[in-house]
Amino acid sequence: MPLPEFRKPEPITRRRCLAAALLAVLPAARPALAGLLDDAPSAAGGEHFLPVGDAFKVQWAWGPNGIAIGEFVVAPGYYLYRDRIRVRLKSPAGGQLAALELPAGEVKDDPYAGHQVVYHRSFSVRQAITLPSGSTGAVELEVAWQGCAEAGLCYPPVRRTFMLNS
Repeated sequence: MPLPEFRKPEPITRRRCLAAALLAVLPAARPALAGLLDDAPSAAGGEHFLPVGDAFKVQWAWGPNGIAIGEFVVAPGYYLYRDRIRVRLKSPAGGQLAALELPAGEVKDDPYAGHQVVYHRSFSVRQAITLPSGSTGAVELEVAWQGCAEAGLCYPPVRRTFMLNS
C-alpha cells in the first residue's frame, strides 16, 4: 500500500509557528522572537500578515465619571476574541475595577477555538474604576487581548500597560 503524499511546509510558516508557540510559553523570549512574526508571508498565497501592533491598535483614556475608555482598532481581514480581552488595575493600590463593558460582537465558528464571539471592526469598551480616597487620579492598567487574521494566523496573546492621568 503506497504511503500518502505529504507536502513539505513552507520554511517561514514553520518558523512562524515555532516563534508563536515560544512567545506564548516563554514570556522572557518575546523581545528576541517577536521579529519573526513581523510582516512575513503566509503559507496561503504569499500575502503578508500585519505586525500585531498594526493589526490591532489599542489606546486608553479617561472618560467622564471615573470611566476609562478603551479603543480597539481592528484592521480589515483580522478579528479579536471577545473573551480574551482582560483589564487589570496595576495601580493605585486599593483601587477597584467594575465588570468590563464590552459590545456584543459577532459569533464565529473559529477553526482554532470553536464557537467564539469576535470583533471584526473597531470598537470601544468601558471600564469603571473606583479610586481610593486621596488618589491623584493616575491609573496604571494592564490590558490583554488576542486576535487572528482571517487568512490563517493567530497571534500570541498581547499584554500592554497603559498610564491614564486625570
